[in-house]
Amino acid sequence: MSTTVYRIGMALAEEGKLKEAIACFKDAVEFDSTSVDAHFMLASSCQEISLLREALSYYQQVIKLQPTHQQAWYNAGYLYTDLGNDKFHREKAIRCFKRACELDPNDIDAFINLGLALKAAGLVSDAVTAYQQAIALDPKSICAHFNLGNLFSDMKNLDRAIACFKQGLEVSPGHQDCLFNMGIALQDRSCMNPNTRGADIREAIRCYDLVPTQEARAAAAQLKLLLHTENAERELARVQQRTEEEIFKAKARAQGRGGDISPRRALHTIGNNAPLPVPTLSKPYGFSDTNNSAPNTPILLHAGSASFSSSRASKIVAATPAAAPGPGPWGVAWAAAPASASASGSRPVGRAVALTSPR
Repeated sequence: MSTTVYRIGMALAEEGKLKEAIACFKDAVEFDSTSVDAHFMLASSCQEISLLREALSYYQQVIKLQPTHQQAWYNAGYLYTDLGNDKFHREKAIRCFKRACELDPNDIDAFINLGLALKAAGLVSDAVTAYQQAIALDPKSICAHFNLGNLFSDMKNLDRAIACFKQGLEVSPGHQDCLFNMGIALQDRSCMNPNTRGADIREAIRCYDLVPTQEARAAAAQLKLLLHTENAERELARVQQRTEEEIFKAKARAQGRGGDISPRRALHTIGNNAPLPVPTLSKPYGFSDTNNSAPNTPILLHAGSASFSSSRASKIVAATPAAAPGPGPWGVAWAAAPASASASGSRPVGRAVALTSPR
């Protein structure tokens, strides 16, 4: 009788009639309380229709009847993960997935889910080991590469995170979540390493451009604006530095002849004989001349103190002349530098970890 009811339940489950199948499996369990298969199918069917606590109780019964039932341990771990993220559920999930890995050392999904549970519990080193074991079993597991990359990103080990995402993209070149999170990792690294900043930002833009979502397009656009702004700031800094160096040289030459000339004369000497604004030269270049006779004369502020930090080019400060902003030496207009974007643009939120399915 138990076997007949169990077979009817299996037929109903295959047709997708899970509620009817559950009723049959419950009858089968009542007829034979030691049936491992009936308990397992009852648990699996309950899990399919989100009766999670019922499913967990039936998996626990399977484990009591057959402690080496690997799939029961695996699915119980999965249910503990779904039922809560508190310490109790995390520890139970870790125990179940560890046991599943022991019972089947070749189960890639068990190692991946063990990694997820360990990460949730804050055991990041153990989580790294679990993901690496999954990759050793299947180097083409995009899920393992992706989750390991996310873990390294959380640990701020961005070089290894980017390497993991690249390995994932070798397996699945168009994997959008991998591309998107790699863009974020590159964007984060651009703030930390000035030597690779420009290359990292350009590569992040390339990653975002390959992801057809509004969020990715916005991230790419912001980084493109950031690159443009920083390039403009650097160019402005170079122009202003060259300008003041030429002023300094002209002043030094005039002093070497035994005479002195005003800042207006120095600019006139090196310029194109056009009327020029009268600057007040700053102390770092050795000048203290001030045109006190012309209180409304425009002032040129010294920009030589600008420096480039490890995270971004510092904002260059330049005064806009009080009068109409005519050209400076060599036709350079004195205008305030554009306000910079943030160090790495607005950082988008990374994609969630990849999950495996219950069985």
